[in-house]
Amino acid sequence: MKNVDSSTIQGNASLEVKKICLELFHFFISTPGNSYGADIGQGFKLVEINIWGEGRSTSAQTVVEMTVEKGNVHNLRPL
Repeated sequence: MKNVDSSTIQGNASLEVKKICLELFHFFISTPGNSYGADIGQGFKLVEINIWGEGRSTSAQTVVEMTVEKGNVHNLRPL
């Protein structure tokens, strides 16, 4: 997998956690036609990762943005 830049992702997660999340995200959207939902995922941008708590009470939040342009609305279908 190519090198991914996690430095632009906001949130309180460490850069290492952000990099791992971004690598996983890219893995699942990297092969349109072979990965379920990859065509839709290509339009997403991971912008924020937050983690709160420790142990069993840990929770996390990821925020993604998607740009919708005229003509690509047909790609917005349920996964």
